[in-house]
Amino acid sequence: MRCGIDAVEIERCVGLLANPRWLERIFTPTERAYILASPTHSLERIAGRFAAKEAIFKALSPAITVPFFTFCQSCQVVPGSHGPIVELSGLLRHLSTQKIALSITHTRESAFACAIVPTID
Repeated sequence: MRCGIDAVEIERCVGLLANPRWLERIFTPTERAYILASPTHSLERIAGRFAAKEAIFKALSPAITVPFFTFCQSCQVVPGSHGPIVELSGLLRHLSTQKIALSITHTRESAFACAIVPTID
């Protein structure tokens, strides 16, 4: 198995929330809708989803060669009944058989994510 982990300071996301171009570059339309659906939790959601994408990218890095921003549009993190679900599409479609375990959490100051994927040959 491979593991990726990342942490993001929530305060650093304040300016990013006001920048639609940045949000579009990092998050899919479905992710942006989820992030913006709760104004009181938008910063935590940005930080958590960004940390998740970084963690997933790190865990998949031996199997992918796309740049991070390209990766972001082919990797979507959506809410599930038992936690976040990772959906791969586009350039990452060939990895769609890989089951990715993902956990996201945050404190008042930071968001953290851990992604675990089976070993990729």
